Formats: sequence, C-alpha cells, structure tokens
Amino acid sequence: KEITAQIEVRDVFKISKVGTIAGCYVTEGKVNRSNFITIIRDGIVVYPTKEGQQAELDSLKRFKDDVKEIGAGYECGVKIKNFNDIKVGDVVECYEIIEVKQTLDEFQKISAKEAKAKEAKEAKAKEKNKEQEKDKD
Repeated sequence: KEITAQIEVRDVFKISKVGTIAGCYVTEGKVNRSNFITIIRDGIVVYPTKEGQQAELDSLKRFKDDVKEIGAGYECGVKIKNFNDIKVGDVVECYEIIEVKQTLDEFQKISAKEAKAKEAKEAKAKEKNKEQEKDKD
C-alpha cells in the first residue's frame, strides 16, 4: 500500500440523482482516478470501515471535464463510490496497492522459521506423551 496523494475537502455539493460531490484541493501528490481511497475525519478512518475493504473514486473532475489524474495544488470535484457522508474538513488519502514478489532469500527464511516452529511443537507433543504415560503407570 503506497499513498500517492492527499486531498482536503473544501466544500460539499448535494446533487439530486447523482449524490454528494466533494469540492477538494489536492494538498500533496497526484490523484489518479484508479486509486483506492480512505476518508479520514479528525484523525479517524470513516470509510471504508471494515478491514480489507477498499473504497474507490466514482468520478474525478477538473472544472467540468473528466480527468484521469490531478496534481498537487489544483482543485477538483470528487464523487466517492457508495459513500455520501462527506463533510468539509475531511481528508481523502489516495493509495495504490503494489504487489512485491517474494525473493528466494525471504522464502528460505520463512521456511526455516516454520521448520523450527514445527520441531518445537513436535518436541512439546513428545514431552506431553511421556508425562501422560508416567501418569498411567
């Protein structure tokens, strides 16, 4: 997860049949329409509320034109998919998910840790079995 931009909500417009549009100012980075977002109000994540859930931009506009990306220092209009409770002062963090391939060294380290854990578990199980046999005698 790499944060690409931060947007500050400056004004909110409620439009019938469309929903809530946030008039925003890009404070840092570049906003891309395909980015995922997180809405933060007073330091608390408001949307998405569930872990693993991802929120998306429904539309990104500069004046009346649909745009793919907007840089820092520009104003834009944002509609968020399945969310209308936007308030002035909210911060929208845009991020993209970057997949990192696991290297062979990392894989070997993980395998070694798993093997040690398995050995320790087996040793504990053997000790338990010996104690149970002693109790039976």
